[in-house]
Amino acid sequence: TNVLIGDISASVTNHGDPLVNLGTIYRNYDASTNRILGWNAYGDYDQGYGNGDWYQVGAGFESLGKYLDFRANGYLVAGTDSRLLSNNLVGDLFLGGNNVFRTRNQVRDNAYSGFDAEVGGPLPILGQYGINMYLGGYYLTNNHGQDAPGFQARWQALITQSLRVNTYLTTDRTFGTNSWVSLQYDIPNYKNRRVMRDSPVRERLQDPVYRNNRIHTNID
Repeated sequence: TNVLIGDISASVTNHGDPLVNLGTIYRNYDASTNRILGWNAYGDYDQGYGNGDWYQVGAGFESLGKYLDFRANGYLVAGTDSRLLSNNLVGDLFLGGNNVFRTRNQVRDNAYSGFDAEVGGPLPILGQYGINMYLGGYYLTNNHGQDAPGFQARWQALITQSLRVNTYLTTDRTFGTNSWVSLQYDIPNYKNRRVMRDSPVRERLQDPVYRNNRIHTNID
């Protein structure tokens, strides 16, 4: 079974800035292995901290099964990936060997390219009640910022066939430790006959793609 899905989403951040994601998803279900293989391509628009417009392209791969899932996504900032916010000389002149120095302090708003990956599936015992866990890592980089290798974890609760709750945790030395919860409801929805139960693999052909919809930006 093959499906081709178009994904368009537009939202507003908590700062009132627009966020747009446009993507195409292709998935194939193999009954002999009871597994879904999928590929996706996305374009993203984000205003980050409000210092300008950021654009990003991304691509991803997923392998979904009854007991184990794997996902990997790559992100590449398109066009400008750094904006200079301030550029000042600070402090007094000082000697270093035969040279005279003075410190220049630059503050930049940087957009980071990179990739992430996760692996996981139903938890022992709790998995039959729709509780899944995924562990993975990511790597983000910008020439004007700091490389950011990090760890990520995600816990998922399948409340009904249409309602999911995801809890995220990420940590790295550039963006710090962050956690958040998302509530996701699918439209058109199922008749919600199952409550707190795992989904058959074939039914997951319509599942949302799990990727970073925000462009990673940081003031460095």
